[in-house]
Amino acid sequence: MNTDHTIAILGYNHHDITLRNIRHLRDTGCTDRILLWDNGSDPAYTPLAADLPGVECRREEHNRFVNPVWNDLIESCGTRYLTLLNNDCFVLSPGYFDEVTAHMALENFALTSTKTLRVGRMPQRLRLGPIRRIAGTRPLRWKTRARRQGWLMTIDLHQYRACAPYRIPDYLRLWFGDDWIWYRVISAGRTSAIYTNRFALHLDFPVSITGSMNDVVEADKAALAKYGDWHREYLPVIHCRTRLWSRYV
Repeated sequence: MNTDHTIAILGYNHHDITLRNIRHLRDTGCTDRILLWDNGSDPAYTPLAADLPGVECRREEHNRFVNPVWNDLIESCGTRYLTLLNNDCFVLSPGYFDEVTAHMALENFALTSTKTLRVGRMPQRLRLGPIRRIAGTRPLRWKTRARRQGWLMTIDLHQYRACAPYRIPDYLRLWFGDDWIWYRVISAGRTSAIYTNRFALHLDFPVSITGSMNDVVEADKAALAKYGDWHREYLPVIHCRTRLWSRYV
C-alpha cells in the first residue's frame, strides 16, 4: 500500500457507476487510500460504501460542484500524491498507481495522466485486449506534450502547491478545472506527462451533468469567455493534437 497517495473520487448520484469503479480498483489490486467524496447525493453514499475495504467517505449535504471540492482536496490532502479520478473513468492497467507515483518521484513529474478510451456505454467486462496487455508489460512510455486528460490526474502536491495561484478560480464551478490544473503546472515550468502505454476507459456520456447543472455549465462558459485570457493563451498547449496509434486519445 502506498501510504503517500490518495485516490479521490467525487460522487454525485449515479451510485452504480461510482461503486463499480471503487470495486474495480480493489479487484485489480489497488490498496491505496480511496476517499469517496459524496457531493450531496440522494441517497447518501455512506451506508452503501460501508462494506468497501479501506474507503473513507465524506458527505456534503448539498452539491458544491466539482471545482470547489477539488480546491478543498488539493489544500487539505495530507499525502504527497493526489489522484483526482472521475467516477466514470476506469483504470485498466493493473498496478497503475504504484508504478506511476514511483515514476513521478524518479522523474520529478508534477502532473500525469494516461491514454483514455472514450466509449458510449459501460462494457460488461473491464479489461484490456491482448495487444494493450502486452504493451502494459513494457517500461513506461510518455509524452510531455500531449492533449491533457481531465478524467484521471495524478498530482504531486508538493510541486503543485508551489504553482501559486493554484486554486481553481471561484468563477468556475463545474467545468474547466482540469484545464486550470494543467495550465498552472505548465505555466510554472513544471513537467506534466501522459503515459502512452498505460490505459483507462472513460464513459463518454453525461453521468453527472443533468437538469439544472446545464445552467452551471453555461455560466462557467460565460465566465471563461470573460475572465479566461489564461485559457485562450494556453489552449494550444493543454489541448494540443498528438498522433496516437489507437482509439485512446
